[in-house]
This record gives sequence, structure tokens and C-alpha cells, in this order.
Amino acid sequence: MRALELHVSAKIIQRSKGRSSVAAAAYRAGVRLHDERTGLTHDYTNKSGVEFSRIYLPENAPEQFRDRETLWNSVEKKENRSNSCTARELEVAFPYEFNIMQRRETGDGIVRELMRRYGCAVDICFHEPNISGDERNYHAHILFTDRGFDTSTKDGWAKNKYRDLSNDKITLNGEKTTRGKQEILSLREYTAGVMNHIAKRDDLSVMVEHLSFEARGIDREPQIHLGSVANDMERKGNTTERGSQNNKIIDLNKKREEAHKQVNYEKFDEFAGAKRAAFQSWSLDDKINEDRRCESERRKLERELEEFHGEKDRAIKTNISAIQNKLQDKGLKGIARDLLGHNKRYIEEVSDLNKSLASGEMRKQEARETLANLQNERLLKMAKQHEKAEKIIEEKIDKARSSFKEDDTDGKGDQQGGLTARKVKRNRSKKTYETARKVDRTRKTRTTSYSGKDTEGKQKKRLKNSHNEALDKQEKSVKKRGGAKPEHDFTPPRGPSLGR
Repeated sequence: MRALELHVSAKIIQRSKGRSSVAAAAYRAGVRLHDERTGLTHDYTNKSGVEFSRIYLPENAPEQFRDRETLWNSVEKKENRSNSCTARELEVAFPYEFNIMQRRETGDGIVRELMRRYGCAVDICFHEPNISGDERNYHAHILFTDRGFDTSTKDGWAKNKYRDLSNDKITLNGEKTTRGKQEILSLREYTAGVMNHIAKRDDLSVMVEHLSFEARGIDREPQIHLGSVANDMERKGNTTERGSQNNKIIDLNKKREEAHKQVNYEKFDEFAGAKRAAFQSWSLDDKINEDRRCESERRKLERELEEFHGEKDRAIKTNISAIQNKLQDKGLKGIARDLLGHNKRYIEEVSDLNKSLASGEMRKQEARETLANLQNERLLKMAKQHEKAEKIIEEKIDKARSSFKEDDTDGKGDQQGGLTARKVKRNRSKKTYETARKVDRTRKTRTTSYSGKDTEGKQKKRLKNSHNEALDKQEKSVKKRGGAKPEHDFTPPRGPSLGR
């Protein structure tokens, strides 16, 4: 039976980070949604890979929220603070042994548990694997509101948010943690239970484990000490009781090593899943930012066209209207204008004005098409960059597949596809801490040689002046050499690479 480490990642859609629940819902569902708060329209109707999507509502939720655009625009309107958390998301990866109905059944079970716990609305989207990625990567994005419902309120939303996933600090079994961490662990356990129930019922050879390897306590059996006598006897080919016990332990450890290899494969699956999740998150943010940039450029162009052509076009239209009114006059004045040839001149003038107006519209359209071409080129370039980045990540994952070694990192690898060593917290004894405190006290009470603590009058002033002269001399020497390192370097560090 294949043992699988459960992959469930929890995320927050937070406005202070420039994110919008409307944009997130549009991308995950592959639809076109208009964000009333920002005025942006997010169109992802050309996105492929969306297998199925559905909105779930509790019984006390307004019926109009079954419309995705209405639901998430209402969320954005309700959460009106600049740093509001507008939604939360769970990304769940399914075992590749599951078919489409088993995946939907799993997602349905998770969604109904979320509604039971929090009374929230849930928007679930099932995604197929990327064409150029791992063909087994079936997963679901579960977007749910950060607030429940209340029929007594005007807008239907509850007055207060639920706190189950908050960062409130709590103490559990003597260890400090947060309410949100414990709730995520509970959701992981429930999700694994749903998957294992379906796998057992349908006789699938897979078992999902929600606990980390460290929590399961994987270790090796130590050998016993032979001693000089038993060691000499073993070298001479004689059998000893301790030697026999060690042989049994060696055989047991060999079996455990084979089990560890399987564990390594599971760690690799977790490692690869984390890499792909990081890429998908970066790719999504990049696409949303580009969408906002394109919309901003289009609005700016329309403002510029209005400033340049607007007043002129309105004047032309006013002249055309005035001339047409004159031509419609069929009285004596009209007959006189016709005899004098004025009507013919008016008709020619209207024709020229219409041509001028059409020319202006043509220039506007050319400007719009030029901008659209530039944006399309940029989108194409971005798509190629994303494709290249995904290819690099898959190459690193393939490279790490063969070199994945046993350690305590629980599948958290470095940027080169290998594994990073975990930082070990040393346990100091009470005596060591007392010694460290004594050293700290010694450092605090130590005084410098130039302080003049035991001097008086002119001698103390002389010491101080001598110290200041030495500092000036040192500063001038540093300036002459150049390249002096600043006392505080505020240069921001380089961010983590995502394989771009």
C-alpha cells in the first residue's frame, strides 16, 4: 500500500498585500468577474484546466450569494478596512489513484465540514494537472469567507468574524501555540480521514497520513556494546550472545533503511508539492498584477484621448448640428440660400467636418490598438517566462528525485533542489545558563580604559582630549582608504528565488 503525505496549504486573501477575493475567485474558477470596489474586470475565461466549480451556502445565507460575482463583491464591501482579511483558502492535493467522482466526493466532504464549523460560504474549484506539469497533480482550491451569516442583519452577514483560524496565542499540553495552527491540524486530520475512508471503501491501495514524520518518531535501533572479550571471540569466528543480538539489530536496521527509502519518496512528494505550490502562488500574483497594470494603462489612455480630442470633437459636432438645422429651414431663407448656392457650401462643409471627426476617431482607434498590441506582447512574454520558470522547477524536482537523502527537514528543500539542514536548538543545563549570566554581568560592568574613572581634574580632562584626538585620527584614516563599511547597512536582502 502506498503511503502518502497529505498536502494541504492554508492561505489568507489580505487586502494590505494588494489581493482581492474577487480576483482570486475569477482566476480559480476561470471566469470573468467585475470588482466593484476597484473598478477592475478580471477575465480568465481563456484559462484551461478548471474541471468543476461550485458555490456552497449555509441555510441562513442570502440566496443571491449563489452568484459568484455577487458573493465576493459583497465580501469586499463588508470587509472595508485597508488591512482586512477578505477570504481564506485551502489548497488540497488528491491522491492520483482517485477518479473524478472520488475527488468531488472528497471536496464535498471538506466543504460541508467548513460550513459546519464556521457557518461560512465556500467556493470550490477543481483543477486538472497542467499540460506541461505533473500529470498526477489533481487538486482543488477552496475559497471561503472569513465571516458567517446572520438573518437579523441588513446585509445578511454576521456582525463578528469567527476566531477559529486566528493567531490568538494558546497553551496546549504545556506548549505555546496559536488557535489557527491547532485548527489547521484538525482540518488536516479530517481531510485525511475523508480520503482514507473513500480509499478503503473503494479498495484503493493508498493511505493518506496527516502527521509529519517527526511527529511519527522515525528512528534507528542502537547496537549493544560487545566488549573486548566478545569482540575477540567474534573476530576468531566464534558466536557470542551479544554478537547475535547485534546481528538481529543490524537486520532490523536494514529493514528500517528500506522503510526510510519509502519515507524519502514521501518526503520528496511533499517537497515537490511545496515547490509547485510556491510557483503557482507566484504565477497567480504575477498575472493579477499584470491584469491591473493593463487596466490602468487603458484608463490612462482614455483620459489622454479625452484631453486631446474631446473638446475638438464636441465643437465639430456642435457645428454639424447647427449647419443641419439651417439646411432644414425650408422657408424664404432656405430658397434664398439655395439660389445663392449657400446650401451647397453648407453640405460640403458638413462633409468636411464629418471627415475630420472620422479622422479623429481613427487616430483614437490606432492608439488603442497600439496599446493593445504592446499589452499582448507583454502578456505573451510573461507566459513564456512562466513556462520557462515552471520547466526549471520541474527540472530541479527531477534532479532532487535521485539525490533525496534522509534527514530531519520534513521535505523542506533548498533552492538547488537539495535539502537544507535543520537548525538544532541546544538544551543548556542550569549550570550553563548561570555561567552565561555571569559572563553577561561581567561584560555590562566592564569599563573602558579611557573613561578616567579613577582620575581627577586636569588629568581626567587630558585623558578625554587624548581619546577624542585618537578617534579623529582613526576617522581620517578610514576616509583616506575609502570603501569604509557603514555602521548600519539598510540594503534590503535578496528575496527567495522561485526558480525564475
